[in-house]
Amino acid sequence: MKLKVFRFDQETGESHYDTFEIEPSAGMTVLSALFKIQEEFDDSLAFRYSCRGAVCGSCSMLINKIPALACRTRIEPLLKGEGKIKLKPFPGMEETVSWNPENEVLVDPFPSLPKVKDLIVDMPTFRSKYSHIHNFSCYRFSIKLRFIGLLCRL
Repeated sequence: MKLKVFRFDQETGESHYDTFEIEPSAGMTVLSALFKIQEEFDDSLAFRYSCRGAVCGSCSMLINKIPALACRTRIEPLLKGEGKIKLKPFPGMEETVSWNPENEVLVDPFPSLPKVKDLIVDMPTFRSKYSHIHNFSCYRFSIKLRFIGLLCRL
């Protein structure tokens, strides 16, 4: 099985894909495949992870052009073509990369966030945008509660 991984060097601003041939084990996830690549082929491969239990979202990335958690996404169903989600294209996902989904897994960082290195994106940018959404929804909820006569303290 091949894993085609996006690589990015912030110093030069250049990006490319590296392809790694690995033997998948039973139940192997994309995150464990990335660890295997890091341990056996290229220790400079950079990716973000934390809990390994699909709780924190740190390992979120594009896997075969679909947003997913690397710790939760198993290799075997990807190669069988199972679990495909039909999403409307959004800016950044339509870039064409030659890859064969029958024997390759394509791993990319999120296209809408600034890249730091390889699969690592600038999370403070995401968090600042998320906090604006959260504050807006709390504000709207607060107005609704006040409208029906309840007091909401944020």
